[in-house]
Amino acid sequence: MSDALIDIEPGLAALPPTVGEHLRGLRASLRGRILATVRAAMRAQGRSLTGGQGQGLTLGVETAVDAFVEAVADPGRDLAPTRAVFHALGRTEYREGHRVDALRTVLTLGARDIWAFLVENAGPAGPAPGDLYVIAGALFGFADALAGAAAEGFLDEQRDAAQDWATTRRRLITLLVQPEAPAESALHAAADAARWPLPRSVAVVSVDGTDAEHLARSIGGGAIATVIDDAVRLVLPDPGTPGRLARARQALSGRRAALGPTVELGRARL
Repeated sequence: MSDALIDIEPGLAALPPTVGEHLRGLRASLRGRILATVRAAMRAQGRSLTGGQGQGLTLGVETAVDAFVEAVADPGRDLAPTRAVFHALGRTEYREGHRVDALRTVLTLGARDIWAFLVENAGPAGPAPGDLYVIAGALFGFADALAGAAAEGFLDEQRDAAQDWATTRRRLITLLVQPEAPAESALHAAADAARWPLPRSVAVVSVDGTDAEHLARSIGGGAIATVIDDAVRLVLPDPGTPGRLARARQALSGRRAALGPTVELGRARL
């Protein structure tokens, strides 16, 4: 996102000061209208308008409207704080299980309604038609920039979650394959954190390579894997389940691998 609105629309520098004052006078009404529009869009997406989502919605609308109004009046104004708010909203979108483009849709609808509101309230004392078109260019560029900041936040949260998940699985597998049997409480806590139902029996597979996540997904059936000592350590739950070992062998075809015996959960070792 640009650091200032004038970077998005250089024509703002030529607007008369009365344009910014006109928008400031409309701020309260603009907030209410856009909040109603965005709430309707979120309701159509089946999303909650209360609790954390409702608070985030209100914060996002107020921040965007205020930042845009003030930036039209002062085009060199730093937009970094606004970018930070929408980056955080993007992170929240990921945590709450929404699509990466859901917030962009809401922003687009909000920008269109801001434009409609400004045209409706232009009046004799408002911006001239040419000035309105400059504002439109700034507005839609501003909405795109906010959507970009939100997308960055979404992807950052997705990456961090993947790293956290990998760490959680690694902790669980390390407990399972360490030389000494883990305490039952520690094992249950690690399994709960990894959302891995504890099986009755397991088999440990050591595989040359570092593609732990890919191998676990290929084998399926609740298999988990991590890299320990420069090799993939893969844990197969309940290997006696029909077809599970056959699927593992198929996924590992052509790979150098060693399959350990099927043992009770607490007896898995490297």
